[in-house]
Amino acid sequence: MSSLQYYEAYKLGILIPWTPRRENYMSGRHLNKADRGGLILDAKPEIYWNVGEIDFKSLYPMLMYRYNISGETINCECCRDDGVKIPELGYSICRRWRGVVPRAIELPLEKRLQYKKLCREAANPYLRCVYGRRADALKWILVTAFGYLGFKKAKFGSREAHLSVCALARDTLLKTIKIVEESGFKVVHGLIDSLWIVKEDAVDEDYVKLVGIIEDRLKLPISYEGRYKWIIFLKSKINPFKPVNNRYFGALFNDTLKYRGIEARRRDTPLIVKEMQLQMLEKLSKADTLRELKEKALECLELYREYVKMIVLGGASIEDLIIRRSLSRHTGEYVNRLLHATAARKLESLGYMMEPGQSVRYLVTGGRWVSATPPQLYRMGEYSTREYLKMLERSAKTILEPIIGGEKISSITLKII
Repeated sequence: MSSLQYYEAYKLGILIPWTPRRENYMSGRHLNKADRGGLILDAKPEIYWNVGEIDFKSLYPMLMYRYNISGETINCECCRDDGVKIPELGYSICRRWRGVVPRAIELPLEKRLQYKKLCREAANPYLRCVYGRRADALKWILVTAFGYLGFKKAKFGSREAHLSVCALARDTLLKTIKIVEESGFKVVHGLIDSLWIVKEDAVDEDYVKLVGIIEDRLKLPISYEGRYKWIIFLKSKINPFKPVNNRYFGALFNDTLKYRGIEARRRDTPLIVKEMQLQMLEKLSKADTLRELKEKALECLELYREYVKMIVLGGASIEDLIIRRSLSRHTGEYVNRLLHATAARKLESLGYMMEPGQSVRYLVTGGRWVSATPPQLYRMGEYSTREYLKMLERSAKTILEPIIGGEKISSITLKII
């Protein structure tokens, strides 16, 4: 991203600063008011029906591009009085100069929107995959552009510019919520650049029409992600009365599943746990009513029983049980007895070079005092039955507890043990 910015500056004949600009003084009161990130509306943890999901396309980069957000365009001398004002903060944006940052992100932003469109329209699965991956690569370039905007060593960024984008994003979501409610819909959940909305008896055409209204009013591109038959927003494990912002799963009317923040999405989840959870979700996706959802959940209990037996009777393979985690530091720098650090030390004793950032593969072993053993040192049957049963039970409760409660899951575990 810095290379793109330097290229634009070179084309414009602008001298690239040798050192970053000095940060302006900001009082604690103003910083507390300004540095608030994106807007989040918590969803009540329960089952919702006929919910539509809408997402802004590349919201933060799009705001940077549309509103001309760059380090040199915020609170400039020429437009301090008549510049475009940032909501909440009162900063002004230059009207006379197109900033280096919006110029630099124009090409990747335009290309990403084109690749997203090609991905949706492509009939060839291979091309769909290619276009999707290119869009994802450009997404991370654009994400970097926003983060780099607030980096203290960025040559064309500033803290005020970064805070301005966040303020505009909050204002955009608030305006969207107002339009949604004026159109007779109700907001179930909001997360920075996404909204989950519902209206009784609404169909896809109603949601698409609403998206068109929002796009016309705000002049920002929005995608309609689909309509859920049902969606479950999960509660916090620490406080059961509080929700978790990005932890949910649901089945859409187009026969696809969507899930975030659960064990099946985590990289450090063993394959056996991930497979069980995905099979449960597949069963639940066939349900169209609350009664059917509960019936499918009871069928999932039988599936859970089979996986518990597999762990207890030693039917799981090594690959099913392997956990993968990355080292964040050198093994000698770990103070606590973390399992992946223990496994890494054992690998070092075999002559392997373990560096920060490397992925460590291990199995949980031991009885009362658990340990971690890399596959190279593992002997069949050494895995900790108790720990893997805990993982299975926890992941089963994630899916089934909101539907039929968690007592039946716990009782199955106790009976088999």
